[in-house]
Amino acid sequence: RASKQGYKVYFTPSAQIIHHGGGSKANTQIYLEQIHHSQLQFIRAHFQGAQKHLGILLKLMGIAVRIPTYFLMGLITLNDNLLQKARSYAVILLKTFQ
Repeated sequence: RASKQGYKVYFTPSAQIIHHGGGSKANTQIYLEQIHHSQLQFIRAHFQGAQKHLGILLKLMGIAVRIPTYFLMGLITLNDNLLQKARSYAVILLKTFQ
């Protein structure tokens, strides 16, 4: 995008990015939603016919499998983060069908 806007693009292998702290649970859900939404958009834009439908189906199945997996692991380990992830994936799946 920068190149298309007329900017010069440089590669600097010595550059570093340091992340301080972590994100909140709300940010995690937003992040997950954005990732899966963009992946579905990619499938819809770059595939046609049966490949497109199969790609969407497999993507949604991958999301659906995560819900009980994270939920059960969260219950077994009493890990609230895993339970939150299960909830986030459920929200993502529901929003996909709205």
